[in-house]
Amino acid sequence: MPHVLVAGHICVDVVPGLPRRPDPSPGSLTEIGPLRLVPGGCVANTGSMLASLGEFVRIAANVGDDELGRLLRTGLADSGLDPSTLATVPDLDTSYSIVLEPASSDRSIWHHLGANATFNGAGLDLADIALLHLGYPALLPTLLDSGGSALIRLLGRARQRGATTSLDLSVVARGTRLDGYDWPAFLRRTLPYVDVLSPSADDLGSMLGTAAVGSIDHLRALASSLVGWGAGVVMITAGHDGLVVESAPQARLERGGAVLAGLAASWADASLWVPAPKVAVTSTTGAGDAASAAIIHALLRAQDPLAAAHTTVAIASARVGGKPVSGAARPANHRA
Repeated sequence: MPHVLVAGHICVDVVPGLPRRPDPSPGSLTEIGPLRLVPGGCVANTGSMLASLGEFVRIAANVGDDELGRLLRTGLADSGLDPSTLATVPDLDTSYSIVLEPASSDRSIWHHLGANATFNGAGLDLADIALLHLGYPALLPTLLDSGGSALIRLLGRARQRGATTSLDLSVVARGTRLDGYDWPAFLRRTLPYVDVLSPSADDLGSMLGTAAVGSIDHLRALASSLVGWGAGVVMITAGHDGLVVESAPQARLERGGAVLAGLAASWADASLWVPAPKVAVTSTTGAGDAASAAIIHALLRAQDPLAAAHTTVAIASARVGGKPVSGAARPANHRA
């Protein structure tokens, strides 16, 4: 079975139950629900979803030598991942996010970067992997230095070993050292090394200054531009509007590593939009990571672009609706 290495950002999600939007007024008191502490970030969310879909997953990330780090390792093991491959950074805290998500509302996040600040990918074991998935460079500042040189080196090493490379993005926090960072230049430098790119419309809006969602035609044009900058396959998720997929010509996909190269003919020049079904939202946290896991899973199972898009929409919608993924991974038009 092909191995997938999921690397990069990891944290503990601190999630208070919010039956309604809290009153932020100074001196106010709002009664809330129980607190959940769960593994979060790309490595935990995408890794555990891939494992639940039956893929063989290794993980790599940095955590602190602290209580949150130990809690995180336990949670990862409970979700079917091996935490022994995490690196411990003694002088830094484990990252955490306070996730504020009132009922039937999108979330906001307060984030502490912690040990993610030192992740550079230099020591990653890339042996025996078919695909490297990494997220999120905006929360891995060492990868962004010198225009993304460390990230390009990591992706280049993976490609030299014949692996397919996959990258997910995140919303860029304001009021940080990344204010003024040249994201278009970063993407132009990086995307020739990226075979699969799976951001959300909000991620790209925060990086490129475009509308957060905009029209589907706008998203398709944006995805096409990212293909033009060098990416092999671009999937942009847009919440209840579904997702768009654009892909490069066959010659580019044939250079797409172990997973993508063999699908180059069927995936070449894909251009499609698949709307999302209406679901009762229980939580949007991890929906983008679920979509990234789903498109990787679909590629590993050699699905064509339309089947892969439907698989991805089904899995992400199940995540948002709090439904089990089993069964969601096999839409009606699935092709083995």
